[in-house]
Amino acid sequence: MDIDKTTLAKLVQWAEKSPKSVDDLKAEYEAHYTSLKELKPNLTEEQLVRQARFMVYRDTKATRYVRARPTVGVFIGFNQEYDTTGNDRLYAQEIFRSNPTKAIDDGLTDSEGTPLDNRAKMPWGAPNPDYGKPLQPNYLRQSVGIGRPKDDGEMKLLVMTHNGDQAFNVPPLGEPVEFLANLRQDEEYRRLYNSSTHTKFEPTEIPEFGEVDETSICEILADAPEEFRSDLANLEAWHMEHAADNRRVVIIEADVIYVSPNPMSSGNYLMIIEDESIMDIEGEGITVFVHPQIAEQLNFGAGSRVFVVARSGMGPFYDRETRQPNPEIQVPNLNATGVWAIPAFRIPPEETFTLESTEEVQA
Repeated sequence: MDIDKTTLAKLVQWAEKSPKSVDDLKAEYEAHYTSLKELKPNLTEEQLVRQARFMVYRDTKATRYVRARPTVGVFIGFNQEYDTTGNDRLYAQEIFRSNPTKAIDDGLTDSEGTPLDNRAKMPWGAPNPDYGKPLQPNYLRQSVGIGRPKDDGEMKLLVMTHNGDQAFNVPPLGEPVEFLANLRQDEEYRRLYNSSTHTKFEPTEIPEFGEVDETSICEILADAPEEFRSDLANLEAWHMEHAADNRRVVIIEADVIYVSPNPMSSGNYLMIIEDESIMDIEGEGITVFVHPQIAEQLNFGAGSRVFVVARSGMGPFYDRETRQPNPEIQVPNLNATGVWAIPAFRIPPEETFTLESTEEVQA
């Protein structure tokens, strides 16, 4: 649609003082104008223009107080949301059931057994405004991508923490998007972000990537800095070196030995991978846990070659003969945030290994 000169001049002026571009504001104006025209057919053209223009002005002015800045990237994985206070609530309830007086005296619960926030101070030392109040769920999620600030900067690994309601706002995988985010730290090979209440993911074009598909995603992963790469023989050493980093990400290229078509009782799917660094006929390979929200990426069978984007961990050795974990033997494992089959080496799914849904393997 044609935008009148007065409106266009204002959009240009507002764009200079906000994190939004002129094209962003033009798109917003057109959307408001079209919506108003349908909802309020009795408005004159002048009234439509003024009202749509004001709606853009109002929204743009609000963004001046937002610290988050426009960012572009392609996401390659995310983990499952988790409740950071869930275990504390369960613990408080267990203490109340066994010893109500202790639970109440220690500030874990009220007299009805409702878990309370008993932290007098926040981790950074400030008083906790919720001290003594019912302990509410607090959800977190992390997503992983390759991106940069919209206006400038080189592409780096991007790790973003989604907090609260934003934990349920997941980015599309393998699609170029623009979004608002708060930059927490800019490292040599990685940028750490927090989501904003204004974060939403909009399709865009990123010149560095061109057309994005599974092949190009795998090429990007193949070129990832060595800081985030490991072969499987050195995975335990990589994990020990990075274990203190809560936002650690490791990228593994390996061959699939087993992939289960059925979830475990936890909801996770199980995959076993090996590479040439650990080829051992009697060996067990490396266990990869794939959470159900990315299970659609398991579009391949045993014998395929894949890139696994994951958080490294250590867990009990799982004996497939006894079908029991052995906590006395700790081995490295991977909790996948993304699994990308290399198209040239993808083999159709086959039920080569099935873990019954009643069984459990600890991640």
